[in-house]
Amino acid sequence: MRDYTRHTEETQHTEETTVTALSPEPPTDFEYKQAHRAWRQLIGSTNGQTIGLRWRVRELTRTAFIFGWAACARSGIGSPALADVPIPPESVLSFFTELKIELGTRPTPRLGQEVRYHGSVDRFQGAYFWIMGITETADSEGQAQALYVLGRWTGRGYRRVLSDVHRSSITPLDNFHEVKWIR
Repeated sequence: MRDYTRHTEETQHTEETTVTALSPEPPTDFEYKQAHRAWRQLIGSTNGQTIGLRWRVRELTRTAFIFGWAACARSGIGSPALADVPIPPESVLSFFTELKIELGTRPTPRLGQEVRYHGSVDRFQGAYFWIMGITETADSEGQAQALYVLGRWTGRGYRRVLSDVHRSSITPLDNFHEVKWIR
């Protein structure tokens, strides 16, 4: 154990330092506002590229960011090291991709996104399609479920191939295409 006493040669005066424990406090309004601005800047750095996390997971991640921000500010090491130098968007996207994998969450497919099909229609197993439409309906228990319309690009436009495809039958990929019209 370290001795926190200070002795000088001139006197035998001993000064003891005691640390008093402070009671924990949640982030202040000011810390929250600072962290929220930093969070928005961080998310904005992805230039609109999809992060692909459910809203609740994103909110939990934001909360962890706010706690980290407040802890950094309170420890005194929160001074700007590289003021006005943004974090690379690929670093932010890489973090969220790893988070998705670790959490086992599946991103919500979006209109115009490429997907791989592995549903019940055997002749299309493993094929790649574009999401042409999304409808939301209630299942037998009243829970919302999305059904997807999948199509192929023909060179002149999209051609509908499969309809009413369940989420469990597709794997979203990172490619997006502008949806112009459905045949």
